[in-house]
Amino acid sequence: MADPDRAKEEDETLREMARHRGFKLVKSRRRKPGVGDYGRYGLSDSAGKQVLGFGAKGLTATGEEIAAFLRKGELSAWGASVDATPARPIARKPASKPEAETIPQPEPAIRPRRAGRRTAPATPEPREKPEPAPAAPPPPSPEPTLAIRKATKNDADAIAALIGGADDSEVIGARITEALRAKAVILVADRDGVIGVVVGSAFTTLQSGRIGRLSLILVSRNEQRQGVGRLLVDAAQAALTKQGCALVEAVSDIAIRNAHAFFRKLGFEQASYRFTRAGDAFRG
Repeated sequence: MADPDRAKEEDETLREMARHRGFKLVKSRRRKPGVGDYGRYGLSDSAGKQVLGFGAKGLTATGEEIAAFLRKGELSAWGASVDATPARPIARKPASKPEAETIPQPEPAIRPRRAGRRTAPATPEPREKPEPAPAAPPPPSPEPTLAIRKATKNDADAIAALIGGADDSEVIGARITEALRAKAVILVADRDGVIGVVVGSAFTTLQSGRIGRLSLILVSRNEQRQGVGRLLVDAAQAALTKQGCALVEAVSDIAIRNAHAFFRKLGFEQASYRFTRAGDAFRG
């Protein structure tokens, strides 16, 4: 197993090299070796354009490939600066002229008068202003942050896309309005767009008093196994607790792969089975 401290140090080194060259280092979000693009990297420029290491199934470049690409760019820039600098010409001494033979001149009888005014000193030539230093490349855009917030009817399109099926966003929007009117808890995980949703409701039973029930939790496939589902469940339970629920249950048909293991990991215990029947099944 790789040393986590050493891996973190290598990541920081690559990230600093990329920033110095005006690039942004993108690292795989996978945490399990052998899964997807674990341990792979990509490079994008300051405008977000993909430069190296992006494929259809995720990131593809290794740390060595990223470092080699950045070093190659640095050497190219250095070579270009050397080629652009002109060589300084070698100064040559002027050939010495033979001294002319001086012939003494007779002193004039009348000495010339001195000029009354002194000549003004020559105006010094203005110095050229140095060229301004080139502007530094803009800093890379910050990573979008994850926020858990209350859903609104404006989230109907994104929630309908997560749920799938035949119901369109108009139907989902009407259900959101109806559920919120009934004081249901509908929360979304928002990270530069909705990537998850959880729905809960509170009701009173004769045998157990006030109970909260989670009837839906969905996380976008590309964002799973990153703790988004846990944050949604914790936030929904906190909201249901404020409504007086001492117990929160989750239905077993929630559309999460291996849902039972997911809820057991969050501290839920299997307490019963659930039976359902369609509304028109008892009409004769």
